[in-house]
Amino acid sequence: MICTVCRDGLEGIWDPSRTIRVCRRSEWNRDDKGEAQPGSAEPWPNIAAADSSSSVEENLQHPGGWLFGHHATEESFLKSVRNGCIQCRTFSLQKTEKVNPKLDRLGWFTLFAVYLDSCSISYMDMYVFGARIRNYMIRHIDGDPDINFDIGLSTEDEITWHLVRRWLARCLDSHEACSERAATDFVPTRLLELKKADSAVEDRMFRLVHAEQVTLSAKYLTLSHCWGTRHWHEDQKLTRSSLPRLTEYQPISRLPKTFRDAFTIVERLGMQYLWIDRFCIIQDSPEDWSAEASTMCDVYSHSFLNISALAAADDTTGCFFTRDPSMITPTVFNLCVAGPGKTERHRILAEDRVWKLTFENEPLLKRGWTVQERLVAPRVVHFGRQQVFWECHGMSCCEMHPRTVTTRDHPSPQVVLQQSGRVHAWKQLLDSGNHVTTDDNVRQLFQDWYSVKKVYAACQLTVPGDKLVALSGIARDMKRRMAKFGFNSTEYFAGLWRQDMPRCLLWSVRCKGKRPPAYRAPSWSWAALDGPVFPQDLAMGLNNDREIILASVVNVTTMHNGDDTGPVTGGSLTLKGRLASARPELGDNRARFHWLPIEQIGSPDLNEIGETGILAKSQQSLDTLGWVEFDTVQDIREHVFCLPIIMQPLYLRPKESC
Repeated sequence: MICTVCRDGLEGIWDPSRTIRVCRRSEWNRDDKGEAQPGSAEPWPNIAAADSSSSVEENLQHPGGWLFGHHATEESFLKSVRNGCIQCRTFSLQKTEKVNPKLDRLGWFTLFAVYLDSCSISYMDMYVFGARIRNYMIRHIDGDPDINFDIGLSTEDEITWHLVRRWLARCLDSHEACSERAATDFVPTRLLELKKADSAVEDRMFRLVHAEQVTLSAKYLTLSHCWGTRHWHEDQKLTRSSLPRLTEYQPISRLPKTFRDAFTIVERLGMQYLWIDRFCIIQDSPEDWSAEASTMCDVYSHSFLNISALAAADDTTGCFFTRDPSMITPTVFNLCVAGPGKTERHRILAEDRVWKLTFENEPLLKRGWTVQERLVAPRVVHFGRQQVFWECHGMSCCEMHPRTVTTRDHPSPQVVLQQSGRVHAWKQLLDSGNHVTTDDNVRQLFQDWYSVKKVYAACQLTVPGDKLVALSGIARDMKRRMAKFGFNSTEYFAGLWRQDMPRCLLWSVRCKGKRPPAYRAPSWSWAALDGPVFPQDLAMGLNNDREIILASVVNVTTMHNGDDTGPVTGGSLTLKGRLASARPELGDNRARFHWLPIEQIGSPDLNEIGETGILAKSQQSLDTLGWVEFDTVQDIREHVFCLPIIMQPLYLRPKESC
């Protein structure tokens, strides 16, 4: 949604009595200091030129030449931010302590300008602090099936459930990939069985059942949730002592809200069985935990559907929330593009991706274990605080976008994210960003692994030592898929694949990376650090036959207990290549950024790399030749050694013919 200040301002741009014209756009752009204009005794700007008392002809000038008043005060602006205005919220991210002298002189906290084009793209520029941010406006088509305005007052109401059932029916009818694993006979070691109430006065019941008590064809749901930090009573988890009691029927009303809501979802979908880790794994038995953790991937991949308590920070929050639909759906406003009186219905393009802002800030997505759960489950329904989301192999949707979500930030058709139609190793997660695709099936498999790693590395783990364990199920599934492509060996080393070396070594941490107190992985593995991990220009090499590999792997090993997808206690890597000495320029960005320009290359051997390209002009050149991205602030050094791994087309100079 957009606030009334934004909406009313846009609708009144042709009428100075509705939307105040503060100054000409040319004046703003010409004078950056707010001083008097040449040839004028008036201090900048000449407010009289924009006053509503001037001539009719001037008032009806095209609005594209003006800056308009927006929020008069910071209080008004912050109120819109708190209320969720997509435009003002974007501005709040740019806030600095520095006051814009031009805005201060004009007596406004924010201003806006518009560019109108009836044949092309219209946009709105907003000015606040020292920033200007552009938001595109698109024509709104009534009845557009990609935008849903029928949002209920609660994520539990029938409007929401009608949509969830529609998603499920569409998936069951047309998505073969979603039903592939679920069709295989598999029953977890334990499940929770729902007993529906026989009357309105009776309570629903549940009990713990073992695999032999369940038919192989029985369908079950799983739950992804945040455990929280509070202490749980014996009745709220499975232990050796509570096992006998939980095999008898217990009232669901005694469970925490998140679990009660999960059983409600099971019942509304007409199911009987639910798997919850806290009740299906013996919590005080390391042996049982180890055994069940090794089958976790199977538990989720063979489930009918996974329930995601997306907005619940612990078991007391629940899955269902009340909401104000007007704060979720886009604001449609009347905009005169061609001239006054000729209105067309528009909306702000950024509202099409507002779902992403709410989705990515939910508590559950910060939990590392849930990445594996989301990836392997055939279908996931996320119950967020503002919207319900759907993920499966065939589609990614939300209540606002019931057919497919969009992440576009520009209205041109050629930059709209399109689903490629390729079959990926795992379903494409809502928050994994733009998906790179290639016609090479093997490279696509590794690209999907990179996407998983990127999402997973940004998450947190209650037990830091679980970094590799919580991804082991996906790693084992990756091995299975590699075998299908004919790999005789599927060697895995602390989150990296031997078959993808040395490329997979090109990762970096883009914010303040941290090393855990206890050893977890070798320094060359991304698993050794906590923090968001990014592969280096991986997409550039996917469909590139001109790529040059500059280093080779001589030897790589890790030490583990026999399962190379689990925790490791050590490791080593030996590479062969051309080494360069460099001295990074250590400036004011030392504490803020880990990437620092290399200013001196000390090895003349690095001048010529192969016959098709040149890396450095000369040893004496002070041009920036590359970047050093340190893993942590503590790793910053004044002298480093660089080993080139891959040369890609951006840096290649074609050999000139004579």
